Amino acid sequence: MAENLSCNGSLVQILFLSISLNVLLLSGILPCPFCPVSSRQAPVAPPPEPSPASSAMMPLRPEKGQPGARMVAPAATTARSVPPTQPKAPVQPPAPTSDAAECLGDPRTIFVDLGANCGNSYEYFLRDFVHNPTVAYLFEFHPELIGEYLDPLAKRDKRVVLIKAAAYTRDGTVDVYLDSRHEKPGQIPCVAQKKARNPHGVNSLFKGFKRGRASALISAAAVDLVAWMRRHLCAKDKVYMKMDVEGAEYMLIDAMMTAGVQCLVDEYFIEFHKQPTEVTVGGKPMSNVEASMTMRQELAKCGPVKDWF
Repeated sequence: MAENLSCNGSLVQILFLSISLNVLLLSGILPCPFCPVSSRQAPVAPPPEPSPASSAMMPLRPEKGQPGARMVAPAATTARSVPPTQPKAPVQPPAPTSDAAECLGDPRTIFVDLGANCGNSYEYFLRDFVHNPTVAYLFEFHPELIGEYLDPLAKRDKRVVLIKAAAYTRDGTVDVYLDSRHEKPGQIPCVAQKKARNPHGVNSLFKGFKRGRASALISAAAVDLVAWMRRHLCAKDKVYMKMDVEGAEYMLIDAMMTAGVQCLVDEYFIEFHKQPTEVTVGGKPMSNVEASMTMRQELAKCGPVKDWF
């Protein structure tokens, strides 16, 4: 009886060990030495560490200790963000001056007289060319001509704007030479016709002009002609310009052509003088004859160029 119990106990232990071994083999805890290789469970490799570049693409994970409570975004990368470009403010055009505002109105008829003398050239234009100008700008630097003739003319004719200065290549003052022949007020009549002698004779920027007549030195106000044209003349205006400035026409026209404002004038009346004999056009020295031909050709692209007396 005792032997049977001992035998039965051994069988129970063997059966328990066999079941336990099968459980361990089936669960994969112990390798199966006699199973086919393909049926063995391969060891599970740990997941690779995510790179900073790929971490931005990883799905959000529950925060530790609070599963499913809220999602935590991956850590920010160290790359510096570029601030957005701010749009540039639109450039505002400069406020127009009173002269520029005139260009917004109707076209005007303008007469510009460089070397107005006593005003006889203005009277001549009123009679034969420009019968009813909107405005007439008269340039003259001779103090006696201004006092005797032009100030009274401007009071009589409200279209006249008197500019008591020499047309020049800059603003400021300039040395000028007046006719040395003295005359009494009214001695030479102010006649609006060709070949008539002007009162107070020859006045120039060049000493000794016209056989030494221009010799009495004074300092006169000067106006930059190019800048003045840009302020006062509009492209749609009809502009006539008479230029009789005793030799200064070469420097003035050269400045106008260099600045590109010559076509603000529609019709020119010019006296090209024989002095100075050598001038500069566009930085190139040339004789006054060659210079006058070159200037006529360029100005003719803007409109008629006529001889003044």
